[in-house]
Amino acid sequence: MYELYFDGYMGKSGGGAGAIIFRDGVEVCSSSMYVDEGSNNVAEYNGLILGLNHAIHANIKDIVVKGNMVRSKNENLEYYRNVKKLEEHFDKIVYEDTMDNKATRLAMLGIRKKPLDTNG
Repeated sequence: MYELYFDGYMGKSGGGAGAIIFRDGVEVCSSSMYVDEGSNNVAEYNGLILGLNHAIHANIKDIVVKGNMVRSKNENLEYYRNVKKLEEHFDKIVYEDTMDNKATRLAMLGIRKKPLDTNG
C-alpha cells in the first residue's frame, strides 16, 4: 500500500511545501518546494499537489493520503479544482487527517528554496 504524506507552512517571508511517499513503510520518493505567497492553506495545497503529481508520475493507482487536510475549498477554489483533476488519475484514493506528519521537515526545507533575486 502506498501512503502519501504532505504538509505546508507559510511564514511572514514565504513558506514551503513538502510531500513524501512510502510503500509498505519504505520511502519511495520525497520532494519540497518554496511557496512565495498565500495562506497556510495555500502551502498545504501545494504540498498535496506536489505529492499527487509524484504519485501520478510513478504510476501509482491506489494511495492513502495523510496530512492536515485542507478544508477551505471556497477560499482556494483553484487549488481545490486542481486536486480534483489529479484525483482522476487514481483508481482509489483515501484521505486521512493526521497531525503525525512525516512531510513537515520537507515543508520547512522548502522555505530554504526561495529563488535568488537576479534583478539586483
